[in-house]
Amino acid sequence: MPLAPLPALSQPARDFETQLTAALADTGQERGLLHCGGLFRAFGEVSADGTELSDLAMELETDMAVFATVVRENETGEAMALAMETVAPAIENVAVLYLSRFRSNHGATGTILDPGLEENLAYCRALHERLAVPEG
Repeated sequence: MPLAPLPALSQPARDFETQLTAALADTGQERGLLHCGGLFRAFGEVSADGTELSDLAMELETDMAVFATVVRENETGEAMALAMETVAPAIENVAVLYLSRFRSNHGATGTILDPGLEENLAYCRALHERLAVPEG
């Protein structure tokens, strides 16, 4: 589930996308889930521990990791433990890239977000909503 390409990306955004593609090179159909899991982890890491935002980010990341593991198991036939050995480091690698972009943005603009990150966040939230099991 690749994210839609952003039009007319700046050089730093193109570099980010290139690094993101490289970080997820060994993944398959779970790629979009891993991307979103990493984004949610990065948000969790910049949120104060124990806050509603921190708790939500951790919940969203966990859900994406579970979904990605199931997709990887189904796609590759790997056992859950082996699938998780791919999923966990991929989410961490993506989170590191997002945290770097957050720091860059904060240094340049005083905020961690930029229009491309806002689009990615909207995509990931929508993806999570589509995959979430309804309560009740």
